[in-house]
Amino acid sequence: MHFYEKVKYVKLTANAPVPVGVIQEQFGQNTTSSRRRFGAAVWNVSQPSDQHNRVSDPVSPTDGCAVAGRLAQAFGAFPQVLAVALAGSRGAGADDPSSDFNVYVYATREVPLDERRNLLGERAEIDNRFWDSGDESFDPATGARIDIMYRSPEWIEGQLDRVLSRHEASLGYTTCFWYNEIHSEALFDPRGWYRALQHRAAVEYPDVLRRGIVAKNWPILRRNQSPTATRSG
Repeated sequence: MHFYEKVKYVKLTANAPVPVGVIQEQFGQNTTSSRRRFGAAVWNVSQPSDQHNRVSDPVSPTDGCAVAGRLAQAFGAFPQVLAVALAGSRGAGADDPSSDFNVYVYATREVPLDERRNLLGERAEIDNRFWDSGDESFDPATGARIDIMYRSPEWIEGQLDRVLSRHEASLGYTTCFWYNEIHSEALFDPRGWYRALQHRAAVEYPDVLRRGIVAKNWPILRRNQSPTATRSG
């Protein structure tokens, strides 16, 4: 079983890497942020406040990227995490001021749910499985909405091999994961694994894949029997 996805890379502004350690939470009764201590380093990761369901002012890309960067370093403290990236509309350059920040965590095994809740706060939505396993969080200080998805490195490598090596088409979504990796930016990649993955993805569109997509999808489109389709007399 594979895990999850989502993320585009932002340049980190952290002062130092986060050492692996036990998260110690210190919540104030009425505060909207928590302080997590990893060894000697302290990181602020905001909790959702009562503003979670309210329409907020446009988010500064710099502020949102700083929040994503802090989350990337915090997830990087877990030994199973190989890389963290920023993707989605922010990664593809198609964002607007109301766009959320899509963060993808690549881990060799699942980050425990209780650790994810400790990191993101009690009001975060943990382990949504509408698509893949993911978490939804909100930073009240900046108004940034953070959508975190989790992926297995083995799974995403297999997705690229399916498209770029075996040229296997599917009904829709054939190139979506390939596109996602091309339009992402590494936030945490100490071993260079994600850099190598993106290098693998930076190739010309295979003509054999193009023909395979048309061959597989055209019959479905051409022979559509939907009641809403226009019928000739």
